Amino acid sequence: MRVSDNYLLFILLFFGFQSCCRTKLLIQNEYTLKYAPDSTYSRAITGNSKAIYLGNSDGFVYKIKLKNNRLKQISEFPIPEIRDIALTGRKTFVAMQSNESSVILNQKKLVGKTQSITDQAVFLDGMDILPSGIGFMMGDPIDGFFSLFKTTDFGLHWTEIFPKLPASNGEAGFAASGSTVQCLNDSTFVFVSGGMQSRYFKSTNSGKSWQISELDYDKSSGSGPFSMCHITENDVVIVGGDYTQATKVENTSFYSSDAGATWIPSEKPTLGYRSCVVYSQGKLFACGTTGIDISSDKGKNWESFRAGNYFAMFIQNQKMYVTTTKGRLEIIENFHQNKSTQVY
Repeated sequence: MRVSDNYLLFILLFFGFQSCCRTKLLIQNEYTLKYAPDSTYSRAITGNSKAIYLGNSDGFVYKIKLKNNRLKQISEFPIPEIRDIALTGRKTFVAMQSNESSVILNQKKLVGKTQSITDQAVFLDGMDILPSGIGFMMGDPIDGFFSLFKTTDFGLHWTEIFPKLPASNGEAGFAASGSTVQCLNDSTFVFVSGGMQSRYFKSTNSGKSWQISELDYDKSSGSGPFSMCHITENDVVIVGGDYTQATKVENTSFYSSDAGATWIPSEKPTLGYRSCVVYSQGKLFACGTTGIDISSDKGKNWESFRAGNYFAMFIQNQKMYVTTTKGRLEIIENFHQNKSTQVY
């Protein structure tokens, strides 16, 4: 074989090897949408396959269409300090207020009305409404008892749950992202408390009785669980910490593998206070004042995913939507892969 032929063979083999063993960079496409004034932020976020909905601190609800990122303010009038929002139909949402006035905004086809939940003002912490129309809502204690409510008509009307559930002195809830209160099914309600005592509450009979377990958070007015995520019936993760000491990593995250009966602190906890945790495709993401963390082992170990100041998260259509400061929403694509991978 001639030298030129050897050289040609070398070139072909070299570039062929490079082609089959190249490094494929999985780039996180990301961008930021400005949806509200700089002085505002959102702790309430939800959505469906077509749009994202934000309950903002200025009291308005905003809708962002996923197809073209078109922004629209869809609530007629403001209710201050929206801390949770739920979609209950194609053109219906329920927004929950958390400023000592216990007001719920029901908005259907752009015709809104407010409902005062009780005669006494109560600070509401979170709610959850299922596709069946059954929902559960929790508020801070009044006269030594938690404020618990349920709905059977998609949040149009709420009734108080009896018998009342006693609370400890200095025990309350946190309305950080509306994710401390959940309906697991039509009759199973769960919520968590914090402050001077942190606990996990679970009822399998619509609030008639409760199973209670302790959470080993620090005992202080600013410390406790701020968000929870039920991965499966048995696997549950809780994140939080002390929002007054946002960089403190001790006692920020716990996990349970027995449906919340017992809780184990993460071997490698979240890197500071976290206000929201979500699950997607085998991975957990928790956000807070100092950034977003990721866990691939059901909350046992966490590592940093990105830096920033975040409030709440929602995942839809392979995209992560995270609320941040100055009336902005960050959108992150390819968030399941945060490292380059070799393709052979």
